[in-house]
Amino acid sequence: FDVAIIPYALNDATRGIYPMKTQEYLAAGKPVISPPLPPCLSLQSVISFAHDHEAFTRAVEEALATDSAEKSRARQAVAAENTWPHRFEERGAQVLSRMAALGTARTT
Repeated sequence: FDVAIIPYALNDATRGIYPMKTQEYLAAGKPVISPPLPPCLSLQSVISFAHDHEAFTRAVEEALATDSAEKSRARQAVAAENTWPHRFEERGAQVLSRMAALGTARTT
């Protein structure tokens, strides 16, 4: 396939969803078209957002016409920064930092 889509309707049930397939699509280097799901907005540099059917169609056509090896590598780089081990390290550092600020971190 040439373009990946996240075909969710944007509603109360989906507003908080982070579709894990997004990371899989990015890791594959594929262009991704998604509704503007709030948890995905931080990926706007590598995902195209579309609000309705017509916008999805235009975004898919644009992705097909403008995709490149450089854009694919950029998407893969973002996916590489969002692996589970990376997220675990990041969250662990945040927890330790917060604990230190509260004076509850152990030093041993």
